Amino acid sequence: MLILADGHVHVHRCFERQAFFDAAFANLLHGSVQLGLRGPTLGCLFLTEVQGDDFFQEARRSVGRITWGPWSAAVTGEENSLWVRRDRGATLLVVAGRQIATAERLEVLALGLTRTPADGRALPETLDFAISHHALPVIPWGFGKWWGSRGRLVDGIIRSVEPGRLFLGDNGGRPRGSPRPRLFRLAEKRGVLVLPGSDPLPFAFEANKVGRYGFLVDCDLARGRPAQAVLTAVRGTKTQPLTFGRRESLLRSCRAQLALRLRSHRAPARRSADPS
Repeated sequence: MLILADGHVHVHRCFERQAFFDAAFANLLHGSVQLGLRGPTLGCLFLTEVQGDDFFQEARRSVGRITWGPWSAAVTGEENSLWVRRDRGATLLVVAGRQIATAERLEVLALGLTRTPADGRALPETLDFAISHHALPVIPWGFGKWWGSRGRLVDGIIRSVEPGRLFLGDNGGRPRGSPRPRLFRLAEKRGVLVLPGSDPLPFAFEANKVGRYGFLVDCDLARGRPAQAVLTAVRGTKTQPLTFGRRESLLRSCRAQLALRLRSHRAPARRSADPS
């Protein structure tokens, strides 16, 4: 089955849940049309939850008791995935995962991870933690985060890692028309894949971004263990997967960064969501 995956999803507390899932399904369906896909497809949301957020476990505990309008959750045969279904048959696969802040003020996305690890470890240690817990480790692009010493650190890790053990992440907030980051070009030469995701920001209007930017993976979906099947397929992918959707315009991207910084000055910012 062809899986349309958003590789960087936050379910912020300000998001109205029905609107969030409606947008996810509509955007992923649009991605299928954009790629001209035929046959069965499935939308997949890889959660990247920060310290203090635990939508996945809250949803898992509420199965059978709480719905979000026409949407409801159902368990699978594994601890790190849920089916989220609309009453008219639309289905999404939701996979647990965490966004971990490192000592260098970088981030690691641990796709498939259900534990809540501590922030503040060094980048190599954080990557080792994700790998040792069978999560898929992703270092996502962030504005200004791949410059200077931090860029050199990520450069060295890309040059030393085996393909399939580490991934880079693109996100919908990177401005359209901006130069492709140097580390993406290095990753391509080294066989390290780039996994795109929407990365919605913590503003209510950002809920409609989920599913707007992502990647395609061909997967033999295992009955009862869909997250394991998708993660295994991603690890085994040898060439850069097709991307669907598009990133923000330069103007919208700059506005979003300004709003995020103003928000961080009004209230103590979570370290794992640090915009710098």
